[in-house]
Amino acid sequence: MTFRSYLRPRDIIKFANCALDEAKQRVLSAGGRSGLISNADITDGRKTYSRYLLSELDDEIAAAEPKWGEYVEILRRLQATRFTRDAFEGAYEDLSTDELLAFFYRYSIVGFERAAGAAGLEIHFRYLDETIRFNPKSNSFMVHRGLKEALELRDAGDAIEHIE
Repeated sequence: MTFRSYLRPRDIIKFANCALDEAKQRVLSAGGRSGLISNADITDGRKTYSRYLLSELDDEIAAAEPKWGEYVEILRRLQATRFTRDAFEGAYEDLSTDELLAFFYRYSIVGFERAAGAAGLEIHFRYLDETIRFNPKSNSFMVHRGLKEALELRDAGDAIEHIE
């Protein structure tokens, strides 16, 4: 659950409530009275939570950046959670690739691949450590896991070669 949140208490509580709603539905449809939240309930709650997270971001960003909805549609067109800079290149005419990726990083919508010492590589999001500077020349980028369902993205495979 924490991987799909920004680690804000309200996000984790919302995700837990989404899973609880799924558990209640499952128990009611089976004719039972009570039950514990299962892994399946957490998985089933992702779609509702993902829409909530996108809505929260809209509330936070739309006033400051009215075109943010257009920017998010670019990520939807990628169709994948992970993508390369080449796949993203020239995705939007009003902003350079660096500016658009930096915008997404500023709001932790997109993280970037970076060296993690002996651990190899990691995807870093700004909300994890704001002191780490964004690298727009990174080998790959990843859309925040919490937005996967709302943006209808898939995990497997690479993003389309270029956004059209």
